[in-house]
Amino acid sequence: MFSSFKRIQILLLSSVIIAALFVSCNKNGYNKNENGLEYKFIESKKGRKPKLTDVLRMNIKFITQSDSMFSDNKLFITELYQPAFKGSIEEGFALMTEGDSASFLIPSDSVFKYIFKQAMPPFIKTGEKIRIEVRLLEVKTKEEFDKLAEDEINKYIQQDKLETENYMAQNNLSGTQLSPGCQFIILKEGGGNFPAAGDTVRIRFTAKLINGQVFESSKKIGKEFQYVMGAPGVPANWDIATANLKVGGIYRIIFDTNNRKGLPGTNKLTGPGPVIYDVELVTINEKASV
Repeated sequence: MFSSFKRIQILLLSSVIIAALFVSCNKNGYNKNENGLEYKFIESKKGRKPKLTDVLRMNIKFITQSDSMFSDNKLFITELYQPAFKGSIEEGFALMTEGDSASFLIPSDSVFKYIFKQAMPPFIKTGEKIRIEVRLLEVKTKEEFDKLAEDEINKYIQQDKLETENYMAQNNLSGTQLSPGCQFIILKEGGGNFPAAGDTVRIRFTAKLINGQVFESSKKIGKEFQYVMGAPGVPANWDIATANLKVGGIYRIIFDTNNRKGLPGTNKLTGPGPVIYDVELVTINEKASV
């Protein structure tokens, strides 16, 4: 039989253990690291652990304190950077291993200042905690990721080349390759002079996928597109193509996945594939064709 003194010792020890548990784990089952980041592992796979500069591929959701999801990224790719602040999401990523699922609680003002880099929307309250749910799908070194990305782009380029060749054959088109992945076809000659570097040109355009689906146009935007020939920021192949057109003329240019970046409307596209731009040169320095 335990003595009264022994019972008191056991009760005191139990109290200390319970108190310690409350310090490290709150009522929702979240732990805290030394910088105050609240985290909870939902699933642990004990896979590859990320290091600084590694590239992480993940699913990530942002949920308000009232359980309303306001951002759901099915495939989010980021480099693991130095934490932006104490208790940041980067600290959370560093706790995980490949295959893990975890949940993090971060103050709303920090989420919008450091992650979204924008003002907090009115439906989010200052001081409330944003729940960030993460499934870490894959961890790669930067070198591994760059090699995979290069292989993926090369695969798309080959596929785009076949699609473009089939499209031109089916439509009885003959073009000139301005550069690898860029086919240029004159549809209408136009008249007058060719534009030169420094000229201001005004164009109309229609942009579509290889299947004919229009995703952007001057008509949709509500205005013609104006730019200076040779100016920084103008896609080089677009510039070269326009230099081969007279006012009133129309050209068709087909860009593969690797060359379409920065062209009007391409930010709306989510998958790879060639894009077609039909471009009409309207004026050079505000002068129409003679």
